[in-house]
Amino acid sequence: MTNLESDGLSRFGWQKSLREAVVEVNPEALKQKVADAELAIFERLQELCSATDSAAERTALQDASNTLRVLKKEVLKYPDWKPD
Repeated sequence: MTNLESDGLSRFGWQKSLREAVVEVNPEALKQKVADAELAIFERLQELCSATDSAAERTALQDASNTLRVLKKEVLKYPDWKPD
């Protein structure tokens, strides 16, 4: 895998774990990658609690959370998801 951060495609540090989850093809490894990405997103949201100038990153974090939800529902077939 190329280092996408050096190519300018990663704007925020937590995106690396998201990218690793998105490209993972092994379902067992994907479970851990999704968990790692969710933790990175959660930790970043905690850091941003008092920030006022983070609207773009907050939007990116929401998009990332939605992406992980789709991976869990469609790829990992998590049973606790209701149809949209």
